[in-house]
Amino acid sequence: MKPPRSVAPVIAVLLAWLWTDALRVWLPSVLFVVGDAGDTPATLLGAIAVAVATPPIVLALTGLRRPRPAWMSSIAVAAVSRVATHLADGGMAQFLGSSLTLVAGSVALGLLAATRVRGASTRLGIVVGVAVSAAIQAAAGGVDVLWRTEARFLLASLLLGFVTVLVARAVDVSTVDVVPGPDQAAWPWWLLGPATLLFLVLVAAPGRVALATRWPDHLVAGTLVVFCGLFVLGCATVRGVAPRAGGPAAALLVIIATVGALASLTLAAVGSQALLALGLGALVGSCEISSQSSPRRRAAAGSGWLLAFTVLGFGVYAPYDLVLPHPPRAVLLLTAGILAIAGLVAGRPATSLGPRVFSVLRRSAAVTIVTLVVASASLATQSWPGPAPAAHDATSDELTVVLYNVHMGFDVRGRLSIQRLASAIASTEPDVVVLNEVDRGWLTSGNRDNLRLLQRELGMPYLFAPAADEVWGNAILSRFPPAEVSHQRLPRGGDAMARSQLAIVLEVDDDRHVAVIGTHLSHVDDDGNTRVPQARAVVASAARFRDRGLPVIVAGDLNATPGSVELTTFGAFVTSAIPEGVATWPSQDPTVQIDHILVSDDLTVTGHGVFAQTWSDHLGLIARLELP
Repeated sequence: MKPPRSVAPVIAVLLAWLWTDALRVWLPSVLFVVGDAGDTPATLLGAIAVAVATPPIVLALTGLRRPRPAWMSSIAVAAVSRVATHLADGGMAQFLGSSLTLVAGSVALGLLAATRVRGASTRLGIVVGVAVSAAIQAAAGGVDVLWRTEARFLLASLLLGFVTVLVARAVDVSTVDVVPGPDQAAWPWWLLGPATLLFLVLVAAPGRVALATRWPDHLVAGTLVVFCGLFVLGCATVRGVAPRAGGPAAALLVIIATVGALASLTLAAVGSQALLALGLGALVGSCEISSQSSPRRRAAAGSGWLLAFTVLGFGVYAPYDLVLPHPPRAVLLLTAGILAIAGLVAGRPATSLGPRVFSVLRRSAAVTIVTLVVASASLATQSWPGPAPAAHDATSDELTVVLYNVHMGFDVRGRLSIQRLASAIASTEPDVVVLNEVDRGWLTSGNRDNLRLLQRELGMPYLFAPAADEVWGNAILSRFPPAEVSHQRLPRGGDAMARSQLAIVLEVDDDRHVAVIGTHLSHVDDDGNTRVPQARAVVASAARFRDRGLPVIVAGDLNATPGSVELTTFGAFVTSAIPEGVATWPSQDPTVQIDHILVSDDLTVTGHGVFAQTWSDHLGLIARLELP
């Protein structure tokens, strides 16, 4: 007997919701718990990720022999391990909990795909679940529920797990060995992997919207919620609007919108993100063809899109650590091409016009209402900060400078630490804050705009300089207004990751200006052809400021120890404000000093300090300077 039409899509929503929440914890856990980002080879991290993504296929196929016990077991494990992930205090417990949630959730989706449910309706449920998870993250100010330790968020995790188990009991999975009916093709299930990857990397990234628009946080959050609504709307309505032309139209839209979203961070790119969300949803929804496949093939596809997601995701982010012949955006374009090909071959027999119009209007109204409600909630329930405070007038001759490599917002146990970092920095009452490894939207660390989160706590205007790509780099926050700003790429040498420097001239008062250079030199320098040229480029900037008679501060993770060639190149222009022997890395047991605050000789060092907390893999530095 076919399960009720309403039950299978509902359980698909809940499973995809659990899956996506866990994904945003699992990816940084692979990077920062199992591996040490930047030091662990990317190939090893990729192998670990594939090792987690492969078992669901085997387990789903094995579970077909006794589908009901396998189904309820996978649902229970997914629900319990999500709660365990929420309770974990980082470390291997966090990695294992999130891994189990992903594996069990994928197994359950594979078993669901093997039943006699309508494939398109169930895939729509998965799209809704992914969109709900992304929308909640946006509405919650960018910090995922699983990173929040308050009792109400833990209660929400318990409630979601309980509802998932309750709904799963109503799904009939006893028909997996029955001859399949129409709309039970296996290959459309594989498309969920690349479609979800493009959506999370290019659409559900708040930093991309913030960089393109400079809108306040609540408008960025509302825009992301609208994107999520468009993702669902495209999937829910394409079959009624264009049953035959929907696939080709969605294919064209995905290709054009992907290129537009990658082209530049402008308002046009935000429009491309909206079109991409709509096109991705429409493409998943249009792949409803009158085709059949065996339960085994559907189980493999329904549980295997995590593997497809992981392989393509590795291709996107590996070029930042490995010298590969392709840039990351080439893999994103390849992913769009795979989806476009699928859209071109998808089709569905036309239905009568009357029911089609009614169905489209009903689904469009439902998605629009839900989107507006969630977007309104994101504006009403958050304590969004007002405009950044105006730069204060200098009341003394002392300047407090803070340098912190924020490790993409994660502590040494792989826990999100961005708010604790902000509190620690704020306690020093800084005038200038230089930040390295600022992530504004990489999926591998959770799709957050960490710079906005820090600025929200510190209340200081910021300037951002892209390095690895447009949403990852260096930043300077200051209480003083910038009179000049420049951003320069550094020589890459043998490093797979691009580096940059951000140089600004701060107007301390009408008669005094200070130049600040924030940079992050390469950690790769096997042949001595990388850091020294980068250091010389930074020295050239410092020299230009000194020629103008400006005091100069150079701050950053230079990946060089005192006395090294890189440091001695600065000697003629700036010297260290921090004594030798103040180790900054690794933070849990520091042995070397690779983070530096360098100052010109017309700035007098009146004090210095080190942050003792392990909120990053580096220790932050503090320097108090007397202005000339």
